[in-house]
Amino acid sequence: MVVNVEENAMKNKYSKVGLNFENKDVGEFLIDNKDIRICRSNVDGVELTSLKDACEKDTDVQKKKWFLIKKESDEITKKVSKGFDNGYFVRSKKGVKIDGFVQTCLSIGDNGVEQNVHNVVVAGDFSQMHVLTGCLTVGKAKQSQHNGVTEIYVGKGAKLTYTMVHSWSDDTIVRPKTVIRVEEGGQFISNYICIDKVADIKMYPECILVGKKSYANMNSYILARTGSKFDIGAGVQLKGKNSSCLIKARIVSMGGEVVNRGIMEGENGGVKGHLECSGLIVGKGLIHAIPEIKANNDNTDLTHEASVGKVSKDVLEYLQSRGLTASQAMELVLRGFLDINNVSVPKTIAKRISRIPVEKEMTD
Repeated sequence: MVVNVEENAMKNKYSKVGLNFENKDVGEFLIDNKDIRICRSNVDGVELTSLKDACEKDTDVQKKKWFLIKKESDEITKKVSKGFDNGYFVRSKKGVKIDGFVQTCLSIGDNGVEQNVHNVVVAGDFSQMHVLTGCLTVGKAKQSQHNGVTEIYVGKGAKLTYTMVHSWSDDTIVRPKTVIRVEEGGQFISNYICIDKVADIKMYPECILVGKKSYANMNSYILARTGSKFDIGAGVQLKGKNSSCLIKARIVSMGGEVVNRGIMEGENGGVKGHLECSGLIVGKGLIHAIPEIKANNDNTDLTHEASVGKVSKDVLEYLQSRGLTASQAMELVLRGFLDINNVSVPKTIAKRISRIPVEKEMTD
């Protein structure tokens, strides 16, 4: 059941995760705590509804739910399967190419909420679509936990961009679990962005390239503030012949702890993949990069590189010689390092990264 709300009252409420429900885009979906507040598609060719409603009307959706991810996989999937608080279902029709964003939002606004959501996304054959998901706490919500299961299907020759922006409170526990399946000639582009303090995030999306010449590009942009803990990464299974992937992570630790896991597994001939993790530590913090490559075929080309270091003293001194303060110089370097101008995201997100503040003790 969809609950009507005054959308004018939500102006800028969700802008920190790039969402704007006032300006209607391809479609909008909002869960607040456990209730669906907005659910609509504004264009032909894209279906957007609750997962419950989709399963009731369509046996194909029923088959896709809990197909890529099994209910008994771990404690999080068990929680979501038993305490299901709904979720979104998005499907683009065959051959439809859509500009703009399908905006989806999972928000927590009350204390002590455990939110359990299950989402399914289907990109029809030869279609093109961009799903923008913002996940956040609003107001002064405390002691909450978000558990999310998302199953994504990219059809033959389709291109799906999936951008997730997180902005949780500093005591929120976050447990997303995502698996993607890509068919022949399909492309999956993933962008994960988190620049706000959070208690504890564990997420490891897995992409299975089953089709010939399928492709995945998995990107992460992380700013780990003091007190934040991230256990993140991405995995790609290259099963399809001549499939390829690129996994990239840009991480800045400003006192936070980050474990970044990346794995590529080549299982067929002609596959190519590159795994890259770049990290900067500002002040005290931890970045632990764990790259892993598996090759089950002698005709594979899989590479990885990782680098973690501090901001060059020479660079900071040069910028200060040009009239910048120590904080301004550090901010400029970090903004350049986390630059997302080549990523298709709302301007509000790019603007937030361009205004990253640096705590005084970081420059002392």
